[in-house]
Amino acid sequence: MKIAFVINKSWNIYNFRLSLIKALQALGHEIIAIAPQDEYSEKLENEGCKFIPIHVASRGLNPLQDYKLYLALIVIFKNERPDAILSYTIKPNIYGAFAAKKLNIPIICNVTGLGTVFIRKNPFYKIAHLLYKIAFLYPQKVYFQNIDDYSLFIKLGLVNKNKAEIVPGSGVDLLKFIPSNKNIAKPLSFLLVSRILQDKGIKEFIEAIRIIRSKDIKATFGLLGSIEEKNHSGISRQMISEWVDEGLITYLGFTDKTVKYYQDADCIVLPSYREGMPKSLLEAMAVGKPIITTNVAGCRDLVENGENGLLCEPKNSVSLAVAIETICNLDVQKLAQMGNKSREMVLNTYDEKFVINKYITTLNQLKH
Repeated sequence: MKIAFVINKSWNIYNFRLSLIKALQALGHEIIAIAPQDEYSEKLENEGCKFIPIHVASRGLNPLQDYKLYLALIVIFKNERPDAILSYTIKPNIYGAFAAKKLNIPIICNVTGLGTVFIRKNPFYKIAHLLYKIAFLYPQKVYFQNIDDYSLFIKLGLVNKNKAEIVPGSGVDLLKFIPSNKNIAKPLSFLLVSRILQDKGIKEFIEAIRIIRSKDIKATFGLLGSIEEKNHSGISRQMISEWVDEGLITYLGFTDKTVKYYQDADCIVLPSYREGMPKSLLEAMAVGKPIITTNVAGCRDLVENGENGLLCEPKNSVSLAVAIETICNLDVQKLAQMGNKSREMVLNTYDEKFVINKYITTLNQLKH
């Protein structure tokens, strides 16, 4: 089969979908990667994908830009004639489904998260509902990454329950993300791995650190991720520099080689406002780390409170500080037990092989 992947970033395909691509290639399938051009586009070509650049506006709903995306997808699909389309993220899901329907090509959509349009309930909220409701009439399958998003879409009538299914995020490579032999030693080190956006709870993390500092609790804090100042939720480089100068955090820059950073930390934090299934927490758990995250969709799925980590309230720096302080006060043996529990949970539920097998099964059904 010729299979097209449509996503909002080449980075996203390379970092989240490459294992699925390699598995499909091993079965003899031809892969087309359709996404905006970035430094990962060439890497996709080096992995044997045919790369086709496309513009996906990342902000808001601009009718003209979105219609251009729809037309561009029709042209690409008509020229390439894929046997199946796999789409991810909001606009590729919606306009990919419309274009696939136009050309009668099977499409499998994956709701990787609901984005700020659902978090903030801005003026585009109702428009997004309508677009989803129409677009999701057409896919053969719609995957969701957590029970909250799955239940919400069914409750709102945005998808037929018969074609909706939950997958464990994008899974995690358990051969790559492995525990290290590092001994836990105090003071503890906490690490937040994320795109540096307000919606990821970055400012709450900083305020929580200030609270911890005011109590003279010894701990260190790191921030690893891409600065995206142009994003409507972005945080400026200047602001991050001020936090560094204040002695609150160490900014570690951006890399897709994150294993060592997880291994060197004692606890991973993600105070996000909402997620599909946070890859950073899955990777941290695979490495055998306790986690702290918010009691919101996507994040709470990964925590057995007190067993492998702690939940805090979203948009609440005091609640986050309490969780951090609680971890700091645990003995080393308990922290090791929590890390072991994290690894066990990933082994049982979030191995990327589970996700890959779901896709292979669905694609095989399309042939019949």
